[in-house]
This record gives sequence, C-alpha cells and structure tokens, in this order.
Amino acid sequence: MSELNSNSDTFTINNQFLTIDKIGTGGFGIVWKACDFSLKYFVAIKELLPKYSKLKFIEMFYKEIFIAKHLVCDKIVCVQNFWHGNNGFYHMLMNYVAGCDLEYLLAK
Repeated sequence: MSELNSNSDTFTINNQFLTIDKIGTGGFGIVWKACDFSLKYFVAIKELLPKYSKLKFIEMFYKEIFIAKHLVCDKIVCVQNFWHGNNGFYHMLMNYVAGCDLEYLLAK
C-alpha cells in the first residue's frame, strides 16, 4: 500500500498517518484506522485499491467523497480531506468512529 514499515504490518500514509488496523474492505477500497501524528487523534482513511486507479473509478471515488462531504448527520462520518498521494494511491480522510461494522449488525 503506502510506505510499508519493515518491522510490522503498519505503515505511514502521507508522512502524517500511521495505520493501526484494517477496519474494512469494500468493492473499491480498504478502510484503515490510523493515528494522525500531528494532531494526535484517530482517523479513518479509505484508500482506493490500485486496480481501480483508472479515470472512471477515480471519478466515482470523487463523487462518493463529494456527496459524503455535503451530508451532515450524526449517523454519518464526516469527510475531512481527499488527496492523491505521491505513491499513486487516492485517499479519503474521515472521522474515526469506534463500534461494530455493518456485517456484524446484520448478523445479529
């Protein structure tokens, strides 16, 4: 993925975030729980999978970000940022909300 840390499964993203755990995988990307070095808090980062780095998928990713950015509800995480990293990956920065995933809730 991004800059892999040789001592563990963690890696840094954008020289600002240290991944802690993979919290989800979807059709187009992976969502990581990460720690923001500068502000010292947890965030969620969605990283577009490399096989979807074609313009069509990047546009779909951007539309998802644009729509999510304009939704304001306490049940929806806020999108904080979007960038194309030096490593070629596209990222969406979101608030991290602790809890269980949808798959777990549906299984209950």
